Amino acid sequence: MRDTYEFETTPTNENCQQLGKNYDQALAKLEAKTLVKQLERQFPEQPEGVYYRIRSNPHDFGSYYSVQLVYDDEDQNHCSFLNKLEENFPELWDEKAKIDLNLQGA
Repeated sequence: MRDTYEFETTPTNENCQQLGKNYDQALAKLEAKTLVKQLERQFPEQPEGVYYRIRSNPHDFGSYYSVQLVYDDEDQNHCSFLNKLEENFPELWDEKAKIDLNLQGA
């Protein structure tokens, strides 16, 4: 059965746009797109049928973005991939992501 697993828009130890604190939707969406690209680089062996999507989520303070992994929770290959992703989720932006976000030297 199709299921989703939701992530923030940045690696775990990186700052992200905070809803209610000068939230920049364009920058938040760029962060989300950049995270998806980094995950695809870091985990290139994703099984067929597994994919990432960027979701806009409504909130009292406006909409915010998140990154979702869409997978089949009855497919062992999909579940194994999700487990690997959770266990090895990036803590920091890689060099390519820093370039994409214009964070060189950060």
